Amino acid sequence: MSINRGIRGINGWELIKLIDYADPHWSYEHIYRHTDGREAVVGPGGYCSDPDLGWLLYKQERSLKRRARVNAALSIALNAPWLLATVQAIVNSGWKALFPFAGYGICSFSALGAWNALLMSTCHNGRAGRLNLLMVCCPLYLTGFLLISAGHSNMLQLATLQIPLLVVSLTVGLLGSLKQKWRD
Repeated sequence: MSINRGIRGINGWELIKLIDYADPHWSYEHIYRHTDGREAVVGPGGYCSDPDLGWLLYKQERSLKRRARVNAALSIALNAPWLLATVQAIVNSGWKALFPFAGYGICSFSALGAWNALLMSTCHNGRAGRLNLLMVCCPLYLTGFLLISAGHSNMLQLATLQIPLLVVSLTVGLLGSLKQKWRD
């Protein structure tokens, strides 16, 4: 059974009425109507008068929780390089860390925009909009590159491995774009 979240709601069930009560034990009712005419009441504590709707709501809630966990893990993975690059730049360069820090941020932001323009075909008003976005992102990426080059710490160090911040920003931009595409 697949969940179809179209205009009709969940697999033909549509939420038609919300009722709030002052009773602390029965504080609300959600009334759903199916396309075949059935009606069901959903209440607190997981109560649902129709087992089919109850199962669909349970599956939807489980899917939303799983998506939230994946989204949180991806957000941590995307922000970890930013924190690591910032700490290393401050330790290695002091106040001059502002240049690679700003450059990395600009490069990541512009890489995200460029990857979105390349990967997300439904966005940006077709080909012309995607081309305009690329025309904005490329000079921004060049500006970020110049700022990273002006600083002393332009490599991300992981134990004995050194990764250029430009490569990290391209990767983080790609992962951010893939995260956005997955979420949509």
